[in-house]
Amino acid sequence: MEISDINGKRQPALKIFSLTINRLKQHLLSDFDRRGIPYKNDDIHWVITVPAIWTDAAKQFMREAANEAGIKNHQLSLAYEPEVAALYCKLLPPDKLGGIDSGDVFSTGKQFMVLDLGANYFIFLWNCRRYRSGSHRKKRDSGRYTDQLEGLGEGMKVDSEFYQFLVKFFGNDLLFEYSQNDMSEYLEILRSFERKKKCISTLDTNEMNLRLPPELLETLKDKTGFTLQEIISQSNYNDSVSVKRSKLTINDYVCKSFFTKVLQDITEHVKFILKQCFDISLILMVGGFSESPIVIDTIRQSFPNMNVIIPTQARMSVLFGSVVYGHDPEQIDARICRYSYGIALHKEFKDEEHPENKSFYSDGRKRVDDCFLKLYTINEIVKVGEKRSFPVHDTHIEADRQQWRREHKEIEVYASTDTDPKFITDEGCFILGTILVPPPACGLWPVRVRGKIEMEIGGTEIIVTYIDNQSHISSRMDFMGICNKTDVKC
Repeated sequence: MEISDINGKRQPALKIFSLTINRLKQHLLSDFDRRGIPYKNDDIHWVITVPAIWTDAAKQFMREAANEAGIKNHQLSLAYEPEVAALYCKLLPPDKLGGIDSGDVFSTGKQFMVLDLGANYFIFLWNCRRYRSGSHRKKRDSGRYTDQLEGLGEGMKVDSEFYQFLVKFFGNDLLFEYSQNDMSEYLEILRSFERKKKCISTLDTNEMNLRLPPELLETLKDKTGFTLQEIISQSNYNDSVSVKRSKLTINDYVCKSFFTKVLQDITEHVKFILKQCFDISLILMVGGFSESPIVIDTIRQSFPNMNVIIPTQARMSVLFGSVVYGHDPEQIDARICRYSYGIALHKEFKDEEHPENKSFYSDGRKRVDDCFLKLYTINEIVKVGEKRSFPVHDTHIEADRQQWRREHKEIEVYASTDTDPKFITDEGCFILGTILVPPPACGLWPVRVRGKIEMEIGGTEIIVTYIDNQSHISSRMDFMGICNKTDVKC
C-alpha cells in the first residue's frame, strides 16, 4: 500500500506511518532526557488513538506501524477517539463541562450522544450502566459503559470549500503550480484561513481578511492578463469579495457558506440517529471542530430540546482521554457488537436443512460448503476480555486428501449484518480476514487434525486465534492480507 504526499510523490504507507510514530516517540524520550527523568523503555505504555469507524485491517496496519517504530505489542493499546474523549469529560468539574456535573452525565442508565468533530465526524451512542458480577465488580463507585457506533459523515469539508472558492479566481492548475514553487507561502494561506475560520459564528457580521502573497497575484496577472480584482469584478462575488494590494476581504455571507454543506450533513445525520433513539437528551461535542462558534450555534439551534455540552479544551479531549484510558482501560468493560461474527466451515449434509448445490464429498462423506458458524450476534453486549471458542477438525484419510497434509490450513473469518446468517454467501456477509496455519514442525499434518478457534471481540481490536490440540501451534488472523482481494471491507 502506498500513499501520496502533497506533490504526488508516492511512498509505502507503512514506512510513512512508522516514521511518524517513531518521531513522536523520540520526541517524548528526548524530553525525558532533557528534564533528567530516568526511565526504562519497558516502563512506558503507549496509546495510539484511532477513528472509531476504522476497519480491523486499518487497526492492524497501525499496530504494525508502531511495531516498526520499536513499540512492542505488549506495550501498545489502540483506543477509539470518541470513547477516550468521553472518559476525559467524565473527570471534568462542572465549570469545565458547561456547568453540568459529570456525575449526572455519566450516571447509571444514562445514554447520550458523543459527537466527535475533528478531521472527520463520528457519532457514538454511549450507554452508562453498573456491572456487578463477581470479580468484575468495579472497586470505585462509577458506571460501566458500552458503545454503539452509528456512522461516519463525509468529513470536514470547510477547507475544501475554501480551496474551491480560490479555484474560481486562480484556477486549479495555477494554484497547484504555485504550491510546487513556493510550498511555504501556499501553506500559510491555508493556515491563515484555518485560524480565522474558528471565529465565525451564525451571528457574526465581520469580514475575513486574508493576506495573499504578492508572487501569487503577479503569477495570476502573467498567466491570465487580468488582476485578481478584475477577475472578481466579473464574477458573482463582485459585491461580496474584494482585494486591495495583497489583502483579500471576504464578507460574512461567503464565509458562512464554506460551512453550509458540512453542517447540513452533520445535522441531518444526527437527526437520523435521534429518530431511532428516543431516550437521548444530551449531546457531548468533542474534537477541534466542536470549538467553532458556527458549529456550536448550528447544533444548538437544530436541536433546541437537547442539552448540548462542549467541554473546555474540546480539541484536546482525545489526547487527554487517551492518557486516562492508558492508566485505566477497564473503565470500558463492554461494547456492543457491530456485526455478527463467525467462521466459515463445512458441516455434515442434512437433506431437510441444506441446499443440494452446496453439497460435496470429503473422505467419503457428504458435506455442505460455505456454512457460517456464528460466535457473536450483532447488537449483543460483549464484555471486554471475553473469549468464545469452537472446536474444529479435519481429516486426511482418503487418497485425494493426502496432498493437503503438507499445505497451510486457511481458516476464513466472516462478519454479517444479519442476526442469524446461515451461509457466508448470504446477503450482508463479508470476509474479515484469514488465519493461515502452517503444518507441524515435521512438515506434515496428522491424519486427524483437532483444534479450536478462539475469538475475542470486546476490545478495540478483534483477536481470532487457531490453536492446534496436538502440536499446540497457534496462529492469529491477518486482516490486511484480505484487503488485496476484491469486494471486501478494508
